[in-house]
Amino acid sequence: MPFLMRTLLIYFLGIEYIGLNSLFSSVLGILNLAELGIGSALTFSMYAPAANEDKKTVSALLNFYRQCYKTIGIIILIIGLLLMLFLNYFIHGEYPTDINIYLLYCIYLFNTIISYFVFAYKGAILTVYQRNDIKSNIATFWQIFQYVVQIILLLVFKNYYIYIIVSPFITIGSNLMTAYFVDMLYPQIKCIGEIDSEAKIKLVKKIKGMFLQKIGNVVLVSADNIVISAFLGLSSLALYNNYYMIVTSLFGILVVIMNSIIPSIGNAINIKTLNQNYDDFSKFNFIYVWIVSWFSVCLLCLYQPFMLLWMNSKSLMLPNKIVFLFVCYFFVYKWMDMNYVYQEAAGLWWENRYVPIIASIVNLTLNIYLVRINGLSGVLISSIISILLVYDIGYIRIIFNVLLKKDPKKYIIRQFYYAIVSILVMCFTYKICLFININSFQEIIIKGIICVFIPNLIFVVFYHKLPEFKKVICLLRQIINESTHK
Repeated sequence: MPFLMRTLLIYFLGIEYIGLNSLFSSVLGILNLAELGIGSALTFSMYAPAANEDKKTVSALLNFYRQCYKTIGIIILIIGLLLMLFLNYFIHGEYPTDINIYLLYCIYLFNTIISYFVFAYKGAILTVYQRNDIKSNIATFWQIFQYVVQIILLLVFKNYYIYIIVSPFITIGSNLMTAYFVDMLYPQIKCIGEIDSEAKIKLVKKIKGMFLQKIGNVVLVSADNIVISAFLGLSSLALYNNYYMIVTSLFGILVVIMNSIIPSIGNAINIKTLNQNYDDFSKFNFIYVWIVSWFSVCLLCLYQPFMLLWMNSKSLMLPNKIVFLFVCYFFVYKWMDMNYVYQEAAGLWWENRYVPIIASIVNLTLNIYLVRINGLSGVLISSIISILLVYDIGYIRIIFNVLLKKDPKKYIIRQFYYAIVSILVMCFTYKICLFININSFQEIIIKGIICVFIPNLIFVVFYHKLPEFKKVICLLRQIINESTHK
């Protein structure tokens, strides 16, 4: 539905509107830095009392969460209104003449802050009690409802104001439904009580660490969009985000995998030995890198055929060299994610607090410099450099020195072996796919089949003697046996 929505916006209103949407979302994404850290740290702090059936402490933490959110909402509103003075500086060249960018920005700002005042904090209870299925179902329902309403309004009125004004009402509806289910399922948890001063000090420290952790992720995406808009214009930003949307979709699949294993890893960290945790880390990392490598192969081979089928115009496509950089960006961004997963599971935000700050500075500095020289390519190159030289090194240092207490040399060598194999498989599969040049839809089907079988068979050839591969096979047999007996 997002692809359909984006296509209709381009067809009925123009590509500049896609650029405006990306720009304002990025600006407000940076404003949301005020929230980053509080939600994750508070949710993390609720796990222990929830497991011990300490409803009083959970209620006190939730009350603190509500108070924080009200303060954050006011802060974002004030800063957001002040930023209106500088909106013109964020847009290079022209923007749609029938749009008042200040009015449009206010709608986006209202949609951002409304959550902080309408029960957004209650969603933490569903996460703590491992009922993310309810959160997912609510989110899915309201997202589908939003897309359907927006598509109808766009087809009837062809007006961007009417299209975007739907978003705040969807946000309110989603939060109200979440609050209803929380109150129904956990009536004993109320926003009452105060946490003691010692617990608050520990919590504030975690919040600070998480806040600094999340800065890098926001800057890595939001700053890129703002720099593109400011230096290259809304049309370039829209084209960039059409491609980035594909990468984001794959990120979403990987996030599901990460979020599903974080609680289990968090539990294992506390009850298993260092060697057992390291074995688990190696095993999970192997599975995850395999998936990331396979996704990268699919991106390389299917990116341009899909974009041609979707956009139906070569004028709305980026050159192949930028596509290669997108694939490289995706792979580099994700190939060491298991370090991030273990950091989240162990709550090591404070210990790794400086890495995102340094990465943000490096990325933003390189962005501004390279975008003038290489355009969109420069933006991707700056992100790739900051991830490789700052993020990856920082995460490895913390996980191996603080948590696993192992020399990371063996892990680093293994990661580069995975990378070399992945590059070889990408090149080989891509060369095969170059021979397929037919109707767009048939081309995607045939190349898709090739991407399913060829890379995975080659991975088996390269990896079948590794101890990690044998452990994964044992794990799969165990899962199959348990499923069979059930």
